[in-house]
Formats: sequence, structure tokens, C-alpha cells
Amino acid sequence: QWCSRDQVGTFSELESQALFESLVHSLRFFNRTGGHDHIFVWGSGMGADGPFRSWRRFIEHSVFLMTETELWNPYADINVSSYTPWKDIVLP
Repeated sequence: QWCSRDQVGTFSELESQALFESLVHSLRFFNRTGGHDHIFVWGSGMGADGPFRSWRRFIEHSVFLMTETELWNPYADINVSSYTPWKDIVLP
């Protein structure tokens, strides 16, 4: 586990993962288009990988509003940025 509630004062990775999975499953119209018409906002330099490491299984077709385009995370098993230039939007 990379971060803990004690270190950052927020959810653990497992708690965050469970919250996002629950959120996606609760979105009434998400499956209508496979998430193509849904937007997720990521304000961290880690993009979707920080709070939702398995996002590729759940929201890979959704649009991301992000602050970073580069890959920045502490995970050795994730070597591709969550930013996709043909669908995502970067905010300065």
C-alpha cells in the first residue's frame, strides 16, 4: 500500500478503489455508452492511477479533465499515463 490514511489524511488505496467502483456501478446511464459521455476530474499529478488504480477496467472510455499529461506515480506496474490525447482535456 503506497499511501495510508495516517500519511495523507484521506482514504487508503483499498477504500478509494472501493468508493470509485461503487460510484461507477451506481451511475444510472453509464453503461448506455460504456462511459463515453461521462467526465471524471483528476486534480493530482498521478491522474486516475492514484485514487483509482484499476480505472482501465471501469472507465477507460470516459473523458478525463486533468492537470498533468505525464506519467507520475510510485507504481512499478503502471507504466502508461492515464492521459489520452484524443479524448482527455488538460487544464493548466
